[in-house]
Amino acid sequence: MYRLLRISLLCLTALACLAALASWLGLRASLPRRAGEADLAALSANVHVEFDALGIPRISATRHLDALTAQGFVHAQDRFFQMDLTRRSAAGELAEMFGAAAIEFDSERRVQQLRKRARDLLARLPQRHREQLESYAAGVNAGLDDLGAWPPEYLMLRQAPKAWLPEDSVLVVFALYTMLSNNDSYEQHNGAMRELLPANVFEFVTPLTARDDRPLAAREDSDPTGGYEPAEIPAPDSIDLRATAYDGTLNIVRQPLSPAGSNNWAVVGGPAGADALVANDPHLSIRVPNIFHRAELYWESRMLRGVGIPGLPGIMIGANNDVAWGATVSYADQVDFVVVDIDSSNPDRYLIPTGAEEFGVERELIAVAGRSEPIEIEIRSTRWGPIVAEDHAGRPLALHASWFEADGLDLRLLDISAVSDVQQAIELLSTWRGPSLSWVAGDRSGNIGWTINGPVPIRRNFDGAVPERWGTGDFGWRGVAELPATITSGNDSVYSANNRQLTMPYARTLSRFSLPPHRARSIAEALERELVADERSSLALQLDTRAGAYDDLREAILESVPEGQGDPLLSRARSAVDDWNGYADADSIAMVILDSYYDRLLEELLGPAFAHIRAADPQFIYRWPLADEVMRRVLEERPEHFLPEGYDDWNVLLTDILYRSLQSVEERATETSWGAFNRLDVGPV
Repeated sequence: MYRLLRISLLCLTALACLAALASWLGLRASLPRRAGEADLAALSANVHVEFDALGIPRISATRHLDALTAQGFVHAQDRFFQMDLTRRSAAGELAEMFGAAAIEFDSERRVQQLRKRARDLLARLPQRHREQLESYAAGVNAGLDDLGAWPPEYLMLRQAPKAWLPEDSVLVVFALYTMLSNNDSYEQHNGAMRELLPANVFEFVTPLTARDDRPLAAREDSDPTGGYEPAEIPAPDSIDLRATAYDGTLNIVRQPLSPAGSNNWAVVGGPAGADALVANDPHLSIRVPNIFHRAELYWESRMLRGVGIPGLPGIMIGANNDVAWGATVSYADQVDFVVVDIDSSNPDRYLIPTGAEEFGVERELIAVAGRSEPIEIEIRSTRWGPIVAEDHAGRPLALHASWFEADGLDLRLLDISAVSDVQQAIELLSTWRGPSLSWVAGDRSGNIGWTINGPVPIRRNFDGAVPERWGTGDFGWRGVAELPATITSGNDSVYSANNRQLTMPYARTLSRFSLPPHRARSIAEALERELVADERSSLALQLDTRAGAYDDLREAILESVPEGQGDPLLSRARSAVDDWNGYADADSIAMVILDSYYDRLLEELLGPAFAHIRAADPQFIYRWPLADEVMRRVLEERPEHFLPEGYDDWNVLLTDILYRSLQSVEERATETSWGAFNRLDVGPV
């Protein structure tokens, strides 16, 4: 018996070793090619690809189309699964790979019918752009076929990868559009606030300006904020938080101080031998692998290098022979929710300015892994767009978006490789129809420029902050806005950081939304002091950890917590904050205290104003991007009617909030460093 058992164990061990060896060989076979030759029928001549120590490809070709074919080959070998997820997520086709778990996501995405729109756009593209997408797709499929084994994700999912189509690259652009032009994500909650708050309270909690605003257009003005006006605090007859029963546990307020964001700037007179310096620091989601893919492309006498998006040919942020350019999100508003009024006499119809008309109805089939038959979903649409959601009152909301318009998207950005100076670059970038970005550029002649692209709609009788009822005929879009641009030389600079870039009231015509301006203020001040003159100083500014947005909170703690405070926890917190150097250093204890305090302040000072909205709409979140300014106005004025029940002194309230914030930190904030507290956790979702 023992002998048989031993033989069985030996066999199992051998099988396990063979399985491990097979897995290792499979993984090794799926690695991208780094040497040798590959035969690509789509090439018109030989192309040479070499990789540096970081794995960055350098592609040398005779023709531009051949360079793009080779780039597609490299993208497929390095990132095909990432590319596949991008096109599938845009088209609502993830369930075909992941099964029933992705049905809900696919159903939400499929409503926009982006694959159908991608096919329609592909057919309308200029021939040069279709040829570029076709050459790139041929390279992608050749790169996939050249792998010794499928990428391991497909082996795990027991799926076979599908060939790349030219329309898939259009889907990638749609994915960027819907990700970067997302002002509608604010509108739904704003609609509940607009209807359930007094008008002056709604205005107070949705400010358009902030004290740290540093719009580029205001550099020459006496007011560097470009029109900041402190919001008027509503009187007790509009809002009295003493009458609100709220314990601070609803998590109604979303922190706006550290959202995803990007920076860029261009400076005339860069390092020795250069005439302009362009710096760009995109802060898109942290993913593995990275959203971007670095590459260098050379053909004839032209060069293109920088970062592109796997799934798209060319370079999105980078440089050619003569010009460098970079982008951040502009937050110009390209999308609206429309409240749809259903005809009371016929639920299959909805109201329009001239009466009523029937909903459009289409059906889509969603393939689901593990099921023999697809599931069918029904899509209801209006003249303004598809029904995608409901508001707090249960009314249908239609999505009206620039990317649905016949001329709402083109691929002119692919032509950036041919521009030879800033004038041409700014003209091309400002007229590209796609997700609205804020661009800076610089050229060899010492010229720099800034612009934003669109299309950005001109709105009739509303500003896009909340969903409106377009069926009345009072609201709608009427063409697209003329967008700003500037070109300059000499001792000058341009910059952006997702902040409001234009002075008031012009800024309001493009959007009511912008991110907190703290990063923009830091950049503007550094540029004004001429602290950015070369690559090294630009990198230092990009890596700057100065956390000036917390300065006011530090002062509030020092004021409200007396020195020599008897409670040990408060005493240690005060001491750490008093010694803070103003930077988010990894070993900083004060940063943990300040950040936790900031979260709790937002919730407890502003949350009570929205408690009744949460009761009416359990999904409600107050996530206005300039909520930070609202909180600072309250701290500045400290109105008595904003004190909760049981408090008659602001210092007592602020001390209690600090104490609760310290208790809420998993490990005591006075003993935990920022580096330990604010850690990136990379793992499966």
